[in-house]
Amino acid sequence: TYVAHSDSSVSAAMFKAIVEGFQAVEPLKIGELWALPSLLRFVLIENLRRIAVRVSRTRQMRQIANEVADRVLALDETSDRQAILSNYVAHAQDTTFATQLLYRLRDGSQNAGRALEWLEGELEESGSDAEEIIISEHRTLSSGNVTTGNIIRGLRLINDIDWTVWFEDVSRIDTLLRERTDFAALDFFSRDQYRTAIEEMARRSDRSEFRVAEKAIELAGHAAVADTNTVTDPTAHTDVGFFLVGPRRLELEKAIGYRPTVSVTIKRAFGKTGWLGIVVPVFALTVLLLVLSGNALVSLGLSIPSIVLMLALFAVPASEGALAFFNTVVSLFLKPTRLVGYDYKRGMPPEARTLVVVPSLIGSRD
Repeated sequence: TYVAHSDSSVSAAMFKAIVEGFQAVEPLKIGELWALPSLLRFVLIENLRRIAVRVSRTRQMRQIANEVADRVLALDETSDRQAILSNYVAHAQDTTFATQLLYRLRDGSQNAGRALEWLEGELEESGSDAEEIIISEHRTLSSGNVTTGNIIRGLRLINDIDWTVWFEDVSRIDTLLRERTDFAALDFFSRDQYRTAIEEMARRSDRSEFRVAEKAIELAGHAAVADTNTVTDPTAHTDVGFFLVGPRRLELEKAIGYRPTVSVTIKRAFGKTGWLGIVVPVFALTVLLLVLSGNALVSLGLSIPSIVLMLALFAVPASEGALAFFNTVVSLFLKPTRLVGYDYKRGMPPEARTLVVVPSLIGSRD
C-alpha cells in the first residue's frame, strides 16, 4: 500500500514513520521487521516487471499499428479496406494501437481518410475519441517514466541504507530493552543473541515477543531487588541477559509457559550429564573398537598373549579415534554458546577495567 500510494517512491523517513505508526497499534515481530527491506525490494522489482511487460505490449501494439497502416496506405481504389480493418476491431480499443495508427494516417490521402473514419467510428462506439486516447497514451507514457525513475532511485536507496541500524531504531523490543537495561552497551552479536532467544521463547509460548521481553525485564528487576535486600554477592545473576541466554533462562521459560521441543529437551538432558556425557560414550566406542579388533586378531589365529599385547597397544589410538568421532557427532547437534560481550565504542569505562598479572621469572639481566 505504501509503494502504491507513493508511486514507487521510497523514502527512509516516510517508511520509518509508517512502520512506527503501525507498531503504535501492534508491535511487529522481529522476523517481520527484518523481512520488510526484502519485501520492499521485492515490491519495487515487481512494479518494474509490470512496467517492462507494459512496455513490451506497447511495442507490440505499435508494430501491429504500423503493419495495418502500411497495408491500408498500399491499397488501390478497388481494394476492400473494410475487410482488412475489420480484423482489428479489438485492437482499436487499445490506446497505443489507436494513437500510433492516427500518427501514421495523418498524411491526408484518400486511403488514410477512410481508415481514420473507421477508427473514429470504433472509438465513438467505445465512448471515446481521438483526442482523448492521445492524451491518455501520453499520460501513461509519462507516468511510466516517472514510476521507473522512482523505482531505480528506490532500489539504490535500499542498497545504501544500513538496515541493521534502521531495524534497531524502529524495533519496539530493542527500544524497550535499551530503555530499561544496558542493552545498548552490548555489541551487535550479543544484541542479536538476545533477540533470537526472545523469538524462540515467544514461538513456543502463548506470549508475544514484546511480552516475553517485558517479562524478562520484570524478572530481572525482581531479582535485583531481592539481591539488594538479602544478598551482598556482586556476582549474583540479576541482569536481564541471565534470563534470556544465561543460567536463569528456565525461570523465564516457566513464567511465560514455554514449551520446549523434543530436540531441546534431549540437548538439555545431555548437558546435565556433565563429564559423564563425554566419558561414557567415548569409553563405549573405545571398547567397541577393541572388541572388533580382538575378533579380527582371533580370526587370524594369534595366541592370547599376542592378542592382549596388541590390544593394549591399540587402546590409546582407539580412544583418540573414539573421542574424535564423538566430537564430530556432537558438533553437528550442539552449537557453541557465544559469550555476551560489550561494545565499548567510547573506550573502557572505569568500572570494567581490571589488572592482569602474569607471573614470570627473570633468568638474567639481559
